[in-house]
Amino acid sequence: MLLRPRRAARQVESCGWEEGSRVRLLAQIMLLPVAVVLAMAVAPSRVSATTCVSGQTGPPFQEASFFTPPNDEYCTFVDLTGCSQALRARWSLYWPDACALPAQVYFRAAVLVSGTCYKPGAIVGSITSMTLSGPASTAVTHQSPNLVNPGAGLYFICFNLTGTGTCPAGPPMLSPKIRWDATCDACKSYNSYPGSGGEIDLCGVLPGNPVMWVEPASVGVEDPSAAHLALAGARPNPALGAMNVWFTLASDEPATLELFDAAGRRVFRRAVGTLGPGDHVVTFDGTAAMHAGLYFLRLEQAGVVLHERVAITR
Repeated sequence: MLLRPRRAARQVESCGWEEGSRVRLLAQIMLLPVAVVLAMAVAPSRVSATTCVSGQTGPPFQEASFFTPPNDEYCTFVDLTGCSQALRARWSLYWPDACALPAQVYFRAAVLVSGTCYKPGAIVGSITSMTLSGPASTAVTHQSPNLVNPGAGLYFICFNLTGTGTCPAGPPMLSPKIRWDATCDACKSYNSYPGSGGEIDLCGVLPGNPVMWVEPASVGVEDPSAAHLALAGARPNPALGAMNVWFTLASDEPATLELFDAAGRRVFRRAVGTLGPGDHVVTFDGTAAMHAGLYFLRLEQAGVVLHERVAITR
């Protein structure tokens, strides 16, 4: 588990990173087989080509305890060139325990540092308050209220955790956990908090970018009780023995859960549609016969296909 150090930890003056962050990060990466680390390094960045969808869209690869409110801010670079629609922000978090905490969401200007590297600047437009919450043992892709489009151009979308709410205080908080994708793009994701000494490029702290993006605002009112197809991934990840796969089905239509190795060979398949709509967990204990490396979970229902990565260690 990657644990964010206490804010009182000694700072590395040249970058403003907390010294313990990189030590814990190296310890975590050493648990992964070489094949997984290489795969993470070469995995392509996933950014939608849709004009108003921009940021780090995932899929999530791993998560860890990291948050230290109050005023713990996370920002992701977004390109709104050619976009004029109202927007909403999305952020993927994992909730080991059920709780809720207050947050703010807003845009910041993108300030050019050098070349194609930008950092968050001043807040642009209004600040919107919201509550982040999730049920226990669940991955949630949170959705902000509709946001006013700041205008065509380059920005950062930011979430600020303004307090701990009903969640255990930490530091770091054990719930929720930050989720990141499989490769880290520098100058795309930043973190700041009181005492951080400024904006911290999260590629110096995490092996991936936090899964956070903007998309066009929804039209109409969505039924909050309706289940949606989702694949939260496997835990533990990396897995040494048995692992639990967490997912949500949208209906009782036929659905399949599969696991493939890096060469595309299927090593596990189960029909899960009879479980019905809602959240489910399937235990897979066949990892002992598998080689260490990177594998891919695949969930399909009603023509919708979702993927998540999982690592097997020895």
